[in-house]
Amino acid sequence: MSSSDDLLNDPAHARAFKEQVVPRSRFGRSTPQAAPHAIFTAGQPGAGKGGVVDAVKVELSGNVVVIDPDELRDFVPGIERMREAHPLTWSGESYPAAKAYADALRDLAIEGRRNLIIDTTLARADPAIEQIRALQAKGYVVEIHAMATHRLESELGVDRRFTKDLVRQGHGRHVPGDFHDFAYDALPGNLDKVHAQTGVRIRIYNREGAELYDSRTSSRKPSEALARAREARMQGLKITRSVAAGLAEQQDFHRGLPDTLERNTAISRETARSLPPERQTLDVVPRIDRATTEATGIAHTNIAHFGLKTAGAAAVAYDAITTTREAAHLLDRDNLTGAQSQVLHFGGRNLGMAGGAALGASTGAALGVESGPGLLVTGAVGGVVGAIAGDKMADAVDRARIYNQQDRNGHRWHLDPQHPEQGWTRMLQTREIDPQALPNLDTGIPAYKTQTLHADARLADELNYRASSRAVELALARAPAIQDPFSQPAGPNDAPAPGATPWVRDVHTHQWSRDVPDLNASVLGVTPSINELASRARSAELDQAAQTTMASNLTLGPQAVAQRYQQAYEQYGWQQYGPVPAAVTAAARTSPKQLPAADGHTYTQGADGRWTTPGTLYGTNIAQGRVRDALDATHRQAHERDDPRHADSPHHALFSHLKARLPDASDKRLLQFTAECHDYGITDKNLTDVVFDQQRGFVAFAGLNPGEIVRRITSVDVKQPSPPPEESIQRIQQIDQQQVLEQAAVQAWHHAQTQAPTR
Repeated sequence: MSSSDDLLNDPAHARAFKEQVVPRSRFGRSTPQAAPHAIFTAGQPGAGKGGVVDAVKVELSGNVVVIDPDELRDFVPGIERMREAHPLTWSGESYPAAKAYADALRDLAIEGRRNLIIDTTLARADPAIEQIRALQAKGYVVEIHAMATHRLESELGVDRRFTKDLVRQGHGRHVPGDFHDFAYDALPGNLDKVHAQTGVRIRIYNREGAELYDSRTSSRKPSEALARAREARMQGLKITRSVAAGLAEQQDFHRGLPDTLERNTAISRETARSLPPERQTLDVVPRIDRATTEATGIAHTNIAHFGLKTAGAAAVAYDAITTTREAAHLLDRDNLTGAQSQVLHFGGRNLGMAGGAALGASTGAALGVESGPGLLVTGAVGGVVGAIAGDKMADAVDRARIYNQQDRNGHRWHLDPQHPEQGWTRMLQTREIDPQALPNLDTGIPAYKTQTLHADARLADELNYRASSRAVELALARAPAIQDPFSQPAGPNDAPAPGATPWVRDVHTHQWSRDVPDLNASVLGVTPSINELASRARSAELDQAAQTTMASNLTLGPQAVAQRYQQAYEQYGWQQYGPVPAAVTAAARTSPKQLPAADGHTYTQGADGRWTTPGTLYGTNIAQGRVRDALDATHRQAHERDDPRHADSPHHALFSHLKARLPDASDKRLLQFTAECHDYGITDKNLTDVVFDQQRGFVAFAGLNPGEIVRRITSVDVKQPSPPPEESIQRIQQIDQQQVLEQAAVQAWHHAQTQAPTR
């Protein structure tokens, strides 16, 4: 059955709703209100919304009906069978019925003008907007109380809740990791969207119940406040150590699960049989392992950060602060591999033998870095070597992570980048003794011959996926240095001038010049310089070279790297081996107002047009001089590429097609049409109809993909003025980012389905 109404027409569900859901909902103990309140509690699974719910209950004197589908699953007919047969996925199987109960209970409470608490992840904005508007139309005072809980905290919350309930009552509610991540990533932007379209008051709380933000009193967007509050959670020692310790406890629980399933009498035999294969299919243990590694790494990084008190180590302290910030930024963008690399590179740059050993024993071990040849913590990392070659040695660790991969059976394979034609290989020891090799001198055990195995095509493809995923995480973490577009080297047609400076563009006049040594005027070994101005023709060449440099810089940016990976992912069908790395999904959503600069910092453009970057110790630094000019110019070039009017834009074909169909429309209106069509999946290839109803004042668009039965249809009210071009372009960017997020979630779900055992 496809709707809540249809589901409740089933006698069993209707009886459950009438006899169990309503009586236990406090509906009968609540009273009608002249101005009822509806409080949406929003947060990803495991965020800890229960504390906020309790606070709202107190605020409303308990006179409230709670709408929470999770609390209604107990009443679904056959729920015990579902829990035993599918210990980790029964929540998904029971969701349609639980949602039907929740919808019906909500409608009943609204009709009776009861106060409401509506539990939601707010993973999708549009249904929430529709629901809020309906409540406002009925006189409800609506607020959203959102939870500022870091991703690692909620991952711990989800798994800890499941395991505790499993031990206590024989079953627990598990939430798939892919949905957890989808809800976590979607919440900030959806808060902004809901706030903009409904004007609803938004308040943000932490897990301890403290209010951190109120949209009525703050000028910041909810998304910005939430992002800052989330990040702050994992910057304090107390919380990070608690989360790391909690996740380590979960690791211990999962290691001992077979014994728990055998000895715990609350767990049925069917549950004990079904749980291990489901746990393996859903990658529960690897996910907990990754979260534990990440949380422990953050905790150790924070300890190192707060422990830097040696007065003589100013340069090292500066590097540590920078590395800590970069690692935290990468972890916040779901790039654990890149964060590990940042910490290792910091150790390689600044630690000698003793320091390197300490790094390996604490940070390296905490981050889960593989031991073996090339690891920093070896006796080879002496003071001189550590100072000179440390960073290159860390690069070797990065290369080892890429070219050494493990298959599903635990076998480790190696790809020689110098001889890729050999493919992925591994060495297998045979039972045949090698008479030419020396036996082990300690044990006397003879040496055996080895055999080189080559991965077949399918396995090689999977190993390529794993290697490429690791490589893209490292590439996103350690992008090549950005070049200053307004500093250009001499060209072949410039007059030879040994010792001359590069051509640079003046910030104020935009005149290109360089300093050339005047060898004829040397006095006592001191050679003065002459400032050479570029001719008009040479200035034009240098301007073009600057544009080329900016274009090259853009190709090194996180969005471009992520896009290239996604193209390979789709081209080679890697979805059968695993999802797109979370770091790629996060990079694809990088704000167009965030750009790296040649000074090594990443800047964000504010509403006032200024570019700022976090200060070394506190505050922010404002871009000045050539850095500011380069950021402005690069942003303009990137903006042109996002503009469908530009030939390089991926939406240029649709814009041109619409322009051909509506030749009298202005560019502003065509940009609006392009954004509208893009939002509904209408492209230049599937656009079938464009209808201009002049009498009613709208333009309708229809598209039909091959194999589809229902056409995609949308319309634009042209009686209203066209939005500014920037608004339409920004809408296209937001749609692209949302599609990336949804595509990643779908790919992750598809991977989970393909890995599920067949019955």
